[in-house]
Amino acid sequence: MGGYGSGMSRSYKKSTADDCLQLDSNNFARCGSFKLGMRYGNIKWSQGEHEIGTCGYWSDIRESEASISFLYNERHVPIRLSWYAPGFGGRRYFFLCPVCGRRTRTLFFNQAAIACRICHDLTYESCNKSHHFDSLYKRMVE
Repeated sequence: MGGYGSGMSRSYKKSTADDCLQLDSNNFARCGSFKLGMRYGNIKWSQGEHEIGTCGYWSDIRESEASISFLYNERHVPIRLSWYAPGFGGRRYFFLCPVCGRRTRTLFFNQAAIACRICHDLTYESCNKSHHFDSLYKRMVE
């Protein structure tokens, strides 16, 4: 009948972005962490009433360069920031992934490492579900 692997379902699914703790540069900008000078603070993640993670940070924003450092699990992780000036004034900041150097708005904690979605090989939940019924549709056509 079928060739090698026919009838076998794919059980491997990528981890999703929602499974990881996320750092969004827009949230830091909204709370004033990306203003000129040095700022300190803590981030807390929670599910319902349960705290699932915490991380300390300090940002160092200057006219010529910007960076933010995270302290978690007694590890210090410096992250460089990139920015541009939108047409309405001010600055819009992005993280530079510490692994690949890509400019990204969101970084992810996955297995105690900070990196972008691509470096962690993460996908979105909707992508895992998008081909959920393909085998059913294929059987209906046959």
